[in-house]
Amino acid sequence: MRMLMACLAVLAWSAASVLAQGVNSAADGSSSVQRDLDSLRRQIGQAIADHERLASDQRDIHERIVGETVEANGLELRLNTLAEDISTRSATDVHSIANPITIFGNFRTRLYYTDNRDFGNNGTGQAPGGGTGQIAGGSGGTDTPEDDRGTALVGCYLIGFDFNFDRDVTTHFAVQAHGGFANGDTPGNESFNSGPLFDSQVLGNQSGVLDEIDLYEGWIQFDNIFSQDGLSWRVGRQEVVLGNEFIFGNNDFFTGENFDGAMLFYESDGWDLHVFYLTLAYRDTFSTRNHPYASGGKGFDDDTIFGIYFEWKGSRAFNVDVYYLYFDGNNGFSRGSLGNSLSASQFGDLTLEGGGVNAFYHTFGARLFGVLNGVADGLDYNVEVAYQTGDLQDTTIDVEGLAIEAEVGILLSQAKQTRIFTRFLYSEGGDSNDTGYIPLFTERHAYAGDGGWTGYRARYGLMNIIPLENVISVQVGAYTDFAAEWTVGATVLWATLDRSNILVAGRDDDIGWEIDLWVEHRYSENTLATFGIGIFLPDDAAPLPKSTASLSGEDDTAFLFYADIRVQF
Repeated sequence: MRMLMACLAVLAWSAASVLAQGVNSAADGSSSVQRDLDSLRRQIGQAIADHERLASDQRDIHERIVGETVEANGLELRLNTLAEDISTRSATDVHSIANPITIFGNFRTRLYYTDNRDFGNNGTGQAPGGGTGQIAGGSGGTDTPEDDRGTALVGCYLIGFDFNFDRDVTTHFAVQAHGGFANGDTPGNESFNSGPLFDSQVLGNQSGVLDEIDLYEGWIQFDNIFSQDGLSWRVGRQEVVLGNEFIFGNNDFFTGENFDGAMLFYESDGWDLHVFYLTLAYRDTFSTRNHPYASGGKGFDDDTIFGIYFEWKGSRAFNVDVYYLYFDGNNGFSRGSLGNSLSASQFGDLTLEGGGVNAFYHTFGARLFGVLNGVADGLDYNVEVAYQTGDLQDTTIDVEGLAIEAEVGILLSQAKQTRIFTRFLYSEGGDSNDTGYIPLFTERHAYAGDGGWTGYRARYGLMNIIPLENVISVQVGAYTDFAAEWTVGATVLWATLDRSNILVAGRDDDIGWEIDLWVEHRYSENTLATFGIGIFLPDDAAPLPKSTASLSGEDDTAFLFYADIRVQF
């Protein structure tokens, strides 16, 4: 507006000057005045047009500013409304003083096909007992040979959380569901363990119902106690994995092994020490000796293990583990990995003090292991010796037995992880005077081993037939990474009884031969697919129900196939 007024003033002054000149000019000056007036008229028109254009631009700018302000206000209003709505939903309002919080899981699904797994003694479906393939156990069968042939689909699903409250306090919580896929409870059989197909020998104690979720682990750990670096205390339900898992394994190929108890441990670069007191699972038999108010024998079970485990980390070539365990087995029907009894299963018919065998014994052990250079890409060795002594209360039978496990392997190619090995097991058998060696919590399968080489895979066979008591076993095998994400391996195993077959007179002591083949595919960093085939050629001492001495079992070849998918994160 000010610009327009200035232009008009200038034009007015110019017009006055022109008029004044026109009065004093001669007649021939009229044409010059006319030209000046035309020019002035054009300038005034251009000024008016420029003013209208500037005014239009100002209106457009004003409208855009106002619109954007309104839109911004609306967006802010919507965001505030959404935030208020979220704050009213408690499920999304997470508060925790733990930092960090770690979520982990282990999901497995396995398909089995088995044929003649019970060596023709299926009968009416009563399974031969003994989760580790032990000679004793079970409750008999019928005199009608019948092959067990069929498939089973089983699963094991675990998920858990670690909560770190500060540098020195951690809580660990994990729940698990495991069992056979049967769209709910197995009709008339909640234990899912009534026939040889679903026997713990076949499925690795994977009895259960997938609809049931149980506490697998729940513990609290305090680190750096007494201001000592490396000194920790853990209490609650927990796994115990020590050494090469010959004594304490977590049975993670199947459904796991856990204990209720407390562990004090010190870990350093040079040596580790674990001291623990563990309560074991029991099997519906209880001691009333220390619980006088329990009725009908249904009190608290007292089966416990006290242990000390020391590991000296000498060098790559030479390392030493030594340990001591004491088993306090009041009415000791406690169970170990794959269902093995911890109270002398050879004498399972003994019924003392209302249903159990009171076994009290000590286990002393030592392990030497390492990797030697100079032979191919490394020669690894592992030798472990365990000796047990104690007694079965109120009997003339002592707990006494020796076990030796030895393995030697040669890594032919580091790049291809090509390894050949031989493995030996001696587990002393019992007789009328002593029990022999009582297996504890041996990990039989793929994920065991910490000696610097790949895990065991088929330790004592894929089929879980070879017993871990009263046995002498020799195994040879090899495996290799034949492709970037693939491993293939095979083993051949032979086993015989250590002591003569005292349960079934007249039978030979040889248990039989097993041939295993497995293939692994590392689908991703967290996913492993495994396929396995087991072929067992039974002999007279193959695990049969002990009460069927007159049973003429078949000696047909037994067969097992499984396909396993494991996702771990």
